[in-house]
Amino acid sequence: MFVRALPLCSLLLLWACSSSSSDLASVPATGGSSTGGEPAAGSGAAAGSAPTSSVTYWQDARPLLEEKCVGCHNRAGIAPFALDDYATARQYAAALAADTQARVMPPWPPGALSPPMLHDRSLTAEQIQLFADWASGGALEGDPDAPAEVTPPELAVLPSVDVSADIGVDYVPPSDVKDEYRCFLLELGTTEDRVSLGYRVTPGNPKIVHHVITTLFDGSSVDALRALDDETPDRAGWPCAGGPVPLAAEAKLKPVGALGSWVPGVSVVLYPDGTGARVPSGSVAVMQVHYNLDGEPMPDRTKIDVAFAAPGEEPAQNLSTLRIRNNRIRIPAGAKDVAVETTMTATELAASRFYPDGTATLRMVAGHMHMVGVQTSLTLERTNGEKSVLLDIPAWDFHWQGSYTLATPIELHADDKVTLRCVYDNTPEHLSAAGYPEPTHLVTLGEGSTDEMCIGYLTVTD
Repeated sequence: MFVRALPLCSLLLLWACSSSSSDLASVPATGGSSTGGEPAAGSGAAAGSAPTSSVTYWQDARPLLEEKCVGCHNRAGIAPFALDDYATARQYAAALAADTQARVMPPWPPGALSPPMLHDRSLTAEQIQLFADWASGGALEGDPDAPAEVTPPELAVLPSVDVSADIGVDYVPPSDVKDEYRCFLLELGTTEDRVSLGYRVTPGNPKIVHHVITTLFDGSSVDALRALDDETPDRAGWPCAGGPVPLAAEAKLKPVGALGSWVPGVSVVLYPDGTGARVPSGSVAVMQVHYNLDGEPMPDRTKIDVAFAAPGEEPAQNLSTLRIRNNRIRIPAGAKDVAVETTMTATELAASRFYPDGTATLRMVAGHMHMVGVQTSLTLERTNGEKSVLLDIPAWDFHWQGSYTLATPIELHADDKVTLRCVYDNTPEHLSAAGYPEPTHLVTLGEGSTDEMCIGYLTVTD
């Protein structure tokens, strides 16, 4: 999806909530009482059977649900159902046990080989067992008058909304294409240099929005961009399959950074404390939206909200994103366990732009593939031969992507080597399980959902 290196490009996932399908979503809501201890239908205990544990909702399950699940699974949230009271949680007890045991929920793609990350949503073995015991024991309610203490869920919230801009129209993609790439001009109205502390991209129609990239251009580009926008009826954007950056090269426009990006699984993005992304005075944004159409076209009005630091309180360090990628992708129809690797030195990654003193500090890491991908990793090798894992995603899920903030930043030296590895499965069984049941074909580099990419992102400060 990300076809050009963008300065300050960010794919960050500090807290992600999505309505992506899961086993939980497929479980029908059944009747259940909010009082008493008898199991509801589908709760995990057979009808008429005796409870097999003393785990209860109010004393055991509720605190864990509130901490790990209710941030998305609440009545105002974007998950497909709520888990914020006993009656509804009881109905999904068996599915809750199954999905946590399979580590489908809560969504946290980094595996055990990854270094510690902030905002880790994964469950411990003991927590997974608690959900299993609650379901098998009859999903008992316990004593509502003596609830256990609850830790509020950790949610990323924008500290302010200083710019809010959408694509300007209720855009309906054409019905005769499967993938459309459309660029829209967003005029931000900034009259002085600002520093972004974070952002939120909200797809107007998540059913058809595949990804979003928002690139910043110098204010001198606005007339040329307006002319492109004016060429279409109702200023409904313009085609841009290659992304905004090739447009810039062709028209001699100057990209100056990125305002924000979105892929499935990303919600509010907050930059690490003490860092931010520069938004120059008078700059304008071009939002590229990739629409993936599977059925009748539907309208979309995607938007972005941005939080700025207060004047005089700008963070000291600018974030920049380095990219490593492999374009030599060739995955035969029906093939599985096809791997590609690329190794670059830190200096090659940075193109000498971000290392005036020869070092940089790694703050965040990310990987990107499409639906044929099954595993990706980034590893670091020091000049003395010492190796460490920067990111390992052992079970890639296209619907849960993002960038992960290291709990302890890592220093990169100019001669350190970074290796990106991507593994693919192009069998009908995998594609069907991934939610894209099409006949397999030779897969190569491309922007479509069943084309592929292999990209790693390293977000650094100098």
